[in-house]
Amino acid sequence: MCRELFASVVFTILIFAISIVDVAAAPRLTDDQVQHAIIRECRALYHKQKPCACPYDRPTCTARRNAYENSDAGPFCFPKDVSGADIIRYRSGDTSFILKRCTALK
Repeated sequence: MCRELFASVVFTILIFAISIVDVAAAPRLTDDQVQHAIIRECRALYHKQKPCACPYDRPTCTARRNAYENSDAGPFCFPKDVSGADIIRYRSGDTSFILKRCTALK
């Protein structure tokens, strides 16, 4: 019984240690990579409902982007649309801001 308990504790510690190493070894995305991930996710959400998330989606989409040009209301289309706060939220696992800004139900 004592050996079984000891083996169970050792196994648990070993699994925990491996999981810590895996997390530490995982590469952290650069700001540019996070910006592009946010843009990809945003466009995918938007395209489920409408075709024109961004002006480069097709030639007739330029007008939609112009309507959002100087606001935070439009979808994320370019890296400049993604703020430092958005990058921090994305890294923390909070992607609710993408859903809020990138659904085409406006």
